[in-house]
Amino acid sequence: MKKSDMPGMPIFNSHGFISDICHVSDTKVPAIGMTKREIFALHAMQAIASNHRLVDSLHDSAIEYVRDRSVALADGLLAELEKTK
Repeated sequence: MKKSDMPGMPIFNSHGFISDICHVSDTKVPAIGMTKREIFALHAMQAIASNHRLVDSLHDSAIEYVRDRSVALADGLLAELEKTK
């Protein structure tokens, strides 16, 4: 499994392994959570969107720019992390 597909904040079971099931109110639900790629893109998006000039002009091209740059930054970071195993 690539680092980008790993959970960003995994939940560990009592044996120290990443849990894929979470018990919520007697119901078993998937508990993998957001991937590292999604978390990195989220934080990149927050940083880019903190530029008030972009936020003040939220039109389609600005939204596309923030989206595309956020994912590109996340992918770039993950590519670099894959090199340093």
